[in-house]
Amino acid sequence: MKKFVFLSSIFALCASRLCFAETTPGVLLLAHGGSPSWNRNIESIRAEIQKTQPVEIAFGMADPKEIQKAVDRLASKKVPKIVAVPLFISSHSEVMEQTRYVLGIRKEPAEEFLKAMHPGHAPHLLKRIRTKIPLVMTSALDDHPLVVRILLDRIKPLSREPSQESVILVGHGPVQDRDNELWLRSMGTLSQKLKQVMRFNTVEAATLRDDAPPRVKMESEKKLRILVQDLSRKSRVLILPLLISKNGIEDHIQKALEGTFYRWKGETLLPHPLITQWIQKMTETGSKMSNMRQYE
Repeated sequence: MKKFVFLSSIFALCASRLCFAETTPGVLLLAHGGSPSWNRNIESIRAEIQKTQPVEIAFGMADPKEIQKAVDRLASKKVPKIVAVPLFISSHSEVMEQTRYVLGIRKEPAEEFLKAMHPGHAPHLLKRIRTKIPLVMTSALDDHPLVVRILLDRIKPLSREPSQESVILVGHGPVQDRDNELWLRSMGTLSQKLKQVMRFNTVEAATLRDDAPPRVKMESEKKLRILVQDLSRKSRVLILPLLISKNGIEDHIQKALEGTFYRWKGETLLPHPLITQWIQKMTETGSKMSNMRQYE
């Protein structure tokens, strides 16, 4: 009888506080954050992952304070390792570089990131997190096969005759030219997969570079307009946003394309159950990686 009571107490404790194996790594989910609906999407993902392993969210753009809070919460759960999973479109951006700095993976802060911030925030942004727990950081969404599957779910309701349609995958894009080339390379892989599966006339990729200097941003908008105009002369154009969640730059895309002919629903990657599956896969990959922290 005493054994039964003891086991019942353990079960009740685990049910209320979520018990995990000592080898289960903690997930540090890095997310941009935004509107209440945006944040609710991320919180729903957290609730799903929490069923199998510890997970904490750090909202913001490489914010040391928020990341430290999330790391401390994971530390309180006695996790043996932290796997930071960036829920960002690309692994190549000033935000990703600064995040690596904050986590102690990169030696120097990201200059482009600091230039974009208010001067008064610089001292705060130069801080690194403090932890003795081994930590790794995975890649972002990039051209992962699960992203292809989500994009297929988004484009199918728009498509009528794929062979007579041209798709343009439009992303936010980074500030620096070299990062933009890497964005477009990953987006090009996604485009090829969409074309292979759906047999579209063509699938192109473009970035709006919304945070870049005005000259760069205007040039990106101009290129996108010209691309839509050229493709619409020979096929029906479908615009597919490569964005994490709504209430981002959807309005900017539509404004840039005013007066052109295209079809669009504006559906983003979230909400979609495959994002949770992607995070779980990245966590599994990260759990096998060696500690990446080099700088305190």
